Amino acid sequence: MTTFEGHHYLLCAMGDGQLFYFSYTSATGYLSEKKKVVLGTQPTTLRRFRSLSSTNVFACSDRPTVIYSSNHKLVFSKVNLREVTHMCPLNAEAYPNRTTI
Repeated sequence: MTTFEGHHYLLCAMGDGQLFYFSYTSATGYLSEKKKVVLGTQPTTLRRFRSLSSTNVFACSDRPTVIYSSNHKLVFSKVNLREVTHMCPLNAEAYPNRTTI
């Protein structure tokens, strides 16, 4: 569960690289607008992080992807790396708003 630009989403990563995502209405608990995107071919791990005051999700897999929202639509941006198994936000004084892959 994450919130992009004030809209709530449920993101479900599957073991075959597919990602299902739903719009979530907190007042009713209702899931709607089911959509699917194929991020890769291997199991995917999702990690939420913040960058420049906006929420993002990093999808660790054989085809890593950053998920964010622009104009209230989800954007899936491929990362130019072969395979990422872990991602960790890093917020140290020397390295503010960074991530470690």
